[in-house]
Amino acid sequence: MTHSSAWPLTIVFTGFIAVGYGFGIYLFPAISPLMRPELSLQLSALGDIASAQQLGFLAGSALVGRAVTTFGPRRIILVAMAASTLCLFGMAAIQSIWSLAALLIILNSAAVFAWAPMVSVVAHYVPYRHRGKALGFISSGTSYGVLINGLLLAPLADQAGWRPTWVAAATIAAGLLAASLIVMRGLVRLPRQAQAADTYKDKDAVHALAAGGWPIVAIAVLGGMAGWPFLTYWSAFLQGELHHSAALSSRTWSLVGLVGLIAGVSAGFLADRIGPRAALAVTACLLGLAGGLTALRPTSLTLFLAAACFGSSFNPTYGLLAATISKTSLAHHATALSALVNAGLGVGTLIGEFLAARSDSTFGSLRPIYVSTTVLAIAMLGLVIFALPNQQSTSASLAAALRYAACTGRCKSHISTSAWYLRSCWTSSAVATSGS
Repeated sequence: MTHSSAWPLTIVFTGFIAVGYGFGIYLFPAISPLMRPELSLQLSALGDIASAQQLGFLAGSALVGRAVTTFGPRRIILVAMAASTLCLFGMAAIQSIWSLAALLIILNSAAVFAWAPMVSVVAHYVPYRHRGKALGFISSGTSYGVLINGLLLAPLADQAGWRPTWVAAATIAAGLLAASLIVMRGLVRLPRQAQAADTYKDKDAVHALAAGGWPIVAIAVLGGMAGWPFLTYWSAFLQGELHHSAALSSRTWSLVGLVGLIAGVSAGFLADRIGPRAALAVTACLLGLAGGLTALRPTSLTLFLAAACFGSSFNPTYGLLAATISKTSLAHHATALSALVNAGLGVGTLIGEFLAARSDSTFGSLRPIYVSTTVLAIAMLGLVIFALPNQQSTSASLAAALRYAACTGRCKSHISTSAWYLRSCWTSSAVATSGS
């Protein structure tokens, strides 16, 4: 596949991730306050549903490898998207908590079934020099879905109700599914040797780990432990413990989203330029910096900086892990490793949330959550430097990363956009503080 014909596939896959993760996972929390009265949902029920969603995520991760081996990656992606579309339509008709939980579990599983085979398809059809950009763009689909939730679907729910909102989301998904049928029909059939390699090596996840994939899965586990509790308790820490305003908290959330939109693509360009290993080292450092700034010097300015660092690191990490898989000999294990990465993220999230929930009762503060973010990020950095496949020498890769960030006009534009937003947020916060 040529560079020009690879981009339609990349765009369609990005839309799939926006639907599977942005709508399937994050739309429900955004409009759940409107759904609770009609469905008689208690806050405790929302917590149980969230736990059940993780089980669906893990179940999908456990089953996707064998499914792809049996039916092929393209069929699984299309079936997963069709299932997501039907479930989104079904969400508009639910009448009980049981149907709600069942559909959300299926949506979480479908998201995994869509994402894991994409890495294999990209490895086979996208030219090597463009794989990092493609996977970075695809992995940023979650941020685009969340952006659509905030700008379009949540306001629609306020005006028209939550049931038409689910119909609107499902209609978008149906349009993407139709477009994917056109794009994926143009893909040439995989060579028989590639199909045989996938059938043999993706069948057993143990082979993928033994072939050198275990550090990638370990990084995913550590990332889940560090990242999700960071977000879960962010507002509670800022407003409840640090006594910052709700307005400042919402601005930091906006900054995380804004930076996340461009960070995935920027990280992809960086991975193609200097290698995913060095790019992962950069994101691990930014994640550790985010935790350190939050825990040690939680002023208004440093919290904005922490939000920017977190947005630049957490979501791009998983696109870079996919790039690492696709740009090395591990590409032969792409589907199995992608499923294991998803499972690792789910397991890490469960462990991290379980431990973080006991921080306040044990230590009397949520600050240890952010200290642990830094510690876990340092562990991730150690795995990146000493365990991941090495494409360039560490010093050369990091030096190239610094040169690229300093000299490339594209990165300059992204940095200037984030800096402008950071200055505006800081100015607004300072004015509000002086006024109070």
